Amino acid sequence: MATIVIEGPIEEQDIPLETTPKNEANGIEPETVTEKELKERTQAIVNPEQVDIAFPIKQLRFRREIKLKIMVLFLFFAIVTGVVCIYKFFEPDSLYFEFGETKFDVESHMLEVRYNDQTVLLGTLGQQISKDVNPYYCHNSKTEICLRWINLGSLTIKQSVFESTEIYHVTWIAWKQNQQLVDCYSFGDNYSWYGGGILPDQLWPVQHWNKSQYVPFITSSSSSVISGYGHDGYGSVQERYFLSSSGVQIIIKSTNPLFVNIFNQSQICFKSMYSNPYLKSMNNQLELQYSIIVDKSVSSVYKYAKSNIFPETSTPQEFLIGDVIWSLQDVIHGDCMTQTDILNFADDILSHGYNASILEIPEGFASNYGDFNFDHERFPNASEMFEVLHRKGWKVMLVTGIFANTDANAFIEGISQGYWVQDPRGEVPGLVQWDYGIGALLDVTYDNAIMWFVNRLNNFRRKYNIDYFTFKYGQASYLPFGFKTKINLANPSDFTRLYVEAIKQVDGCLAVTSGYQNQDLGLYSQLESLHPTWLPLKGLKSVIPTVLNLSILNYHYFIPSTIGGTINVAKNCSHIDIKYSDPELYIRWVEMQVFFPVMKFSVLPWKLSDSVDNIAKKWVKFHGNYFKNKNVQQLDSFEEALIKPVWLSGDVKNVESDVIETSFMVGDSTVVAPILNAKENSRKVYLPEGKWSSPLSSKLFQGGQTLTITGINTDSIAYFELIDDELHK
Repeated sequence: MATIVIEGPIEEQDIPLETTPKNEANGIEPETVTEKELKERTQAIVNPEQVDIAFPIKQLRFRREIKLKIMVLFLFFAIVTGVVCIYKFFEPDSLYFEFGETKFDVESHMLEVRYNDQTVLLGTLGQQISKDVNPYYCHNSKTEICLRWINLGSLTIKQSVFESTEIYHVTWIAWKQNQQLVDCYSFGDNYSWYGGGILPDQLWPVQHWNKSQYVPFITSSSSSVISGYGHDGYGSVQERYFLSSSGVQIIIKSTNPLFVNIFNQSQICFKSMYSNPYLKSMNNQLELQYSIIVDKSVSSVYKYAKSNIFPETSTPQEFLIGDVIWSLQDVIHGDCMTQTDILNFADDILSHGYNASILEIPEGFASNYGDFNFDHERFPNASEMFEVLHRKGWKVMLVTGIFANTDANAFIEGISQGYWVQDPRGEVPGLVQWDYGIGALLDVTYDNAIMWFVNRLNNFRRKYNIDYFTFKYGQASYLPFGFKTKINLANPSDFTRLYVEAIKQVDGCLAVTSGYQNQDLGLYSQLESLHPTWLPLKGLKSVIPTVLNLSILNYHYFIPSTIGGTINVAKNCSHIDIKYSDPELYIRWVEMQVFFPVMKFSVLPWKLSDSVDNIAKKWVKFHGNYFKNKNVQQLDSFEEALIKPVWLSGDVKNVESDVIETSFMVGDSTVVAPILNAKENSRKVYLPEGKWSSPLSSKLFQGGQTLTITGINTDSIAYFELIDDELHK
């Protein structure tokens, strides 16, 4: 091998090429080349000035870069195409999800809730989303599914099980502004639904409520208007709770802006949307969230609600049982009522052989509504009036509220302190037209306003030694359009809840005409006035549905509307005896109220006839004896309402709904079946399991069956007492 060693200055030398054995073998003489010739030959082959010796490497790198770019572009378009195809054409491997027996069909949005091999609830979810738009999964397990619709929203259904109770938590979340969320459920052909609210024209079951449009589900009075919806509300006492005889109940979250509609007695729909009267804040995300609770029977699932959903019911401090309230509301208009009218009314009752009990003075006694005083011209000596009434054995109850008219001193004082609900700008009180004029509502979200109101009323009570108060109004439908309160209310019905909590602080507070989540305050619900008619619309037939639905909503204590219905007294301040035209209706009304803890008169029975008076007197005496001597020892231990539906006694199957829904139970031992139609003296009644006796017959009746009872004369009522077997062996 050739070795070149150069030391010192390089000089031109002859460089012999090393010979190899191979060269020698071939007989080839090695060529001697000078360094100069070697350089010339090399430069002739590759001239650095003329040829890029890195060209091959650059060519190779260029080709690789082109391939890489092409590959990246291909992958990009492949990914985009794949994502678009997934969004456009992907369908779940399975078109439905199952939670045990319950099934949700993704394609039709149909939720079928099944229990013990029976369909107990059928609903169509997400009616705001076209069924042609397919969702994709965000979560999936044996007990939970989550689906998302691009740019629309998401749905989550989660199941939990507690012993025999199954619960399905349904949550919709909207992703678009001004969107609506709508779920609808069928009532079913063979099931009855209860709950919701206490309507003035109460019908039972719920599917008979006729609502022609979506109405805000807020507390509302028949005498007030929900802006944009008229008088078509869902009642003064209200809960977001619906119960089905199939053993299903639905509870809707209180903060959802809920609208409800009932279509053709076939389905109930829940809509969540931000529209009047619900106020949207910047951070509010639209939701529709509710729970479906299922159990083996309607009584079982209802007991679960009482233990886990409703506030625990508390007993009133003043427990009215077997008492009678006598009201002046149908005697003379409140604005015309005088001290003499009240004293004469009380004496008239005593002179006809009735005992002194509770005397109700309706609103209108003050000089200006909102000022807690007695008009001096009409009540020259109110203190003496109360002393006389108390000496004669009367307890006195006043009816008032939280309005203050613009001519009241309280209105001016409240403005300076910011105590009233404000208009949309939050600068002046939001004025409202109501039964007694135009006024402002107390801001019950403001602690200082509540304290001011309570202190004034307590001072008024002490001055005159007033026994009780009944508070009217407080329904959210009275709130002015776009109202502002000290604390923002996501749900306007929270105004009712806070109102009842506020007036509970007043000494002597006994009853209130509105309610929302107030079962734990121990107050009586004063039911709205009805008309003197047999009809179910605000008439006699609406009484039992009202009372029973109140018990379903877990309000155990109530004061009924006046016997015979209310006669509207004209504001002409004339003392004209108003004739009541239907004595039979009046008597049947008396007989039904006999089994309520409290009876209430305004139209006086002797004004109709002596025979009507004698029948009324008989039943008033029976009423006091029945409750005070028989049931009073049991009342403190009642876990359920004293007046309750017959079907809460256990499973009731294959019984006509009219039979069940026109009778009621007093505790667990009395079934009452009033006559509710003119000229009738017979009716059907269902008796739960056990042996029963009735004053209409000398024989015992075996329960668990429907009976037809005849011979129910005008002065009698069909009621049955459960017999203790041990006493009859």
